Amino acid sequence: MKKCVLLIILSIIFLIPINSYGANFTITEYDIEMNVNKDNTFDINEYIMADFLVPQHGIYRNLPLRNEIVRTDGTKSKNRAEVTDVYTSEICTVTNSSKYKTLKIGDANKTVTGEHPYGIKYKYNIGKDPLKDKDELYFNLIGSEWETTVSNVNFKITMPETFDASKVGFSVGRVGTSNSAGVEYNVEDKVIQGSYAGAIGPGEALTVRVDLPEGYFVGAKSTASTWDFFNIIVIIIGVVFVIIADRLWAKFGKDAEVVETVEFYPPEGYNSAEIGYMYSGDENKNNIITSLLLYLASKGYIKIEEESGTGLFASKKSFAMHKIKEYDGDNEIERMFFEALFEDGRETTLQSDLVDKFYVTVGKIRRKLKDTKYKIFEKSASGKVKWIIMMSVLLLILITIKPIVDYYDVSIILIEAVLFPAVGILMIVTGLMGRTKLPKAYGVFLGITFGGIPWCEMVLPALLDDTFNMVTYITGFICMSVLVFFASVMPKRTDYGGKMLGRIKGFKRFIETAYTDEIDANGGISKEQKIQELMEEDPEYFYNILPYAYALGLEKEWEKQFESIAVDPPNWYYGSNRFDLVHLNNFMDSVQNSMTTSYSSSGGYSGGGFSGGGSGRWRWRLMVKINRVVFYHSIFASTV
Repeated sequence: MKKCVLLIILSIIFLIPINSYGANFTITEYDIEMNVNKDNTFDINEYIMADFLVPQHGIYRNLPLRNEIVRTDGTKSKNRAEVTDVYTSEICTVTNSSKYKTLKIGDANKTVTGEHPYGIKYKYNIGKDPLKDKDELYFNLIGSEWETTVSNVNFKITMPETFDASKVGFSVGRVGTSNSAGVEYNVEDKVIQGSYAGAIGPGEALTVRVDLPEGYFVGAKSTASTWDFFNIIVIIIGVVFVIIADRLWAKFGKDAEVVETVEFYPPEGYNSAEIGYMYSGDENKNNIITSLLLYLASKGYIKIEEESGTGLFASKKSFAMHKIKEYDGDNEIERMFFEALFEDGRETTLQSDLVDKFYVTVGKIRRKLKDTKYKIFEKSASGKVKWIIMMSVLLLILITIKPIVDYYDVSIILIEAVLFPAVGILMIVTGLMGRTKLPKAYGVFLGITFGGIPWCEMVLPALLDDTFNMVTYITGFICMSVLVFFASVMPKRTDYGGKMLGRIKGFKRFIETAYTDEIDANGGISKEQKIQELMEEDPEYFYNILPYAYALGLEKEWEKQFESIAVDPPNWYYGSNRFDLVHLNNFMDSVQNSMTTSYSSSGGYSGGGFSGGGSGRWRWRLMVKINRVVFYHSIFASTV
């Protein structure tokens, strides 16, 4: 609980992103010459004069591969672009992400100071025109992502055919600005030529838009519907993993048909913990081990005493356990439980005395139960579960890599984007399956908090940004869910394990009252009459079955069967008040928590148009980000 509280405290901390800007350079001249082709592609030449105030290696230029068009009438559209035929005036390193093609221009072994020119040439393809009733040229001559001022801008745009000069418009400023003050231009035949003498600040853009008649562009190729090869491979891998898991299950995990028999008693020779483990195959369920307290009490080794006390506002009850005799059986699990319960020969042990002590014995009993695993389950099947889990983890990584790297342009955040959702899923699954000592609702809440919110913060925006990545992620997640299912049903029971399961299922159904029809048909009596008959044969029948019902998680169902039947208090229980099963259940819950609680740390099993973009000088920028739930960081390598 202390760790959970600490995690929550850390999770609500917010850090202001640490950004160290200060360009230390300006662009004193920017010339752009753009030839617009009939197929809606652009051949672009850029001349940039950079003035470095301190020594730098060079500049980088981000050429956007994704664009969102925001028009003055409120309409929007998105596109993917392709950048090809790149040439630069100096040494250049080209890197690609889903957002940008980045040109890092300059020599890593040299630095420059003062004014230095750079030339860039490339072909820019924005694909098909998105408008149905007309065509348009909508382009950021200067993008909004520069981190410094850009002065003395000159531009020349050559169109493929003549057009209506009155349909030409410019805007300067931040995204959404329609101001064109300071832009001077003229149109002659097919050429738009002009300049902007002012300074365009960081985060500002210079945009040109020309309304053109429908059909102005011909032969444009779509760039938005091409599936990335990586996405296709990931989907194929996910499907292949599912096929492999299905074949493994069919060969090593598919159980033979279980024949369920009518049973009024549990299989002989097994205590309640052993029956609970043979049914579920999960030694970590706490109720399985706690049931041994009732089992040993029904065998005459323990008496439970109810003690009354007075609280601040009302009376309260507490319980004590008394050793009636020494354990004289030959079951090692029962012996370990009994001796740990009455450690040092104490005659009375309160449940509070178990805290930080009994968990060691719980661990030993769990291991002892697990030693019988291969008597119940085929050993060949158990090893295959690890393969399926490894495939699930690998698939989670694969479906997360591309969205994260595409959206954030970095890969370091990938660790958090995989780790926290994975741990969150594990918390939810184990919580729902009752494999933790936390209440199910609390386990699910922690899982959603620890994994769900970081997933919404990190992964979901990346998926919403790209439909193809979203489809791949959903497909992969479905495949991963199927793999988890196969892993849960993989262990195949031996012939003995199958027979025992059939008997235990029959006994379990009797506890759940599912055999009423069979009893009526075969014996001619009702279930109530059958229970009365069993009670006549064994007056302690209800209490002898109670430990097994508790181990199977059916104690409430078993109690319900006796609502109309008078049952005397058990001979192993006494107290000042009338025997009450509700208080007994509260006592068992308290004992369970005490037996599995450890205070130690070692007890266990953590601009409006296309293109534009921008650039800067070479440097590193560090971004530290702390989420509402867990803190994670991301390093954006936009500068050096």
